Amino acid sequence: MADFDPSGVWEASLIAGTVIRFDIGPVQPNGSFSGSANIPKLGTGQGTGWALGRLFVFKIDFGRFPQYLYSGWLGEDRIIKGSVVEVTAPATVTAWGSLKQF
Repeated sequence: MADFDPSGVWEASLIAGTVIRFDIGPVQPNGSFSGSANIPKLGTGQGTGWALGRLFVFKIDFGRFPQYLYSGWLGEDRIIKGSVVEVTAPATVTAWGSLKQF
């Protein structure tokens, strides 16, 4: 069970300033969820993830584009902060953070 509820529509920002819009469905009792993400220039991708304790993990597939894995932790400030990895090029890592408190 998660210490927060990531379901709903919310935004996050990459360290470079790109804003991502997440639309996450209800979190199941085991912590799993499904949803989508919209990234400018990539469009909308579908994905699945988990919210357990303070951990957030969301893998998004953009079809003809690479897959991205967002992982992060809910901080004391109630903001999720972490890193995003391009699954097909794991050396490509950048920081991200939610633009709302949970």
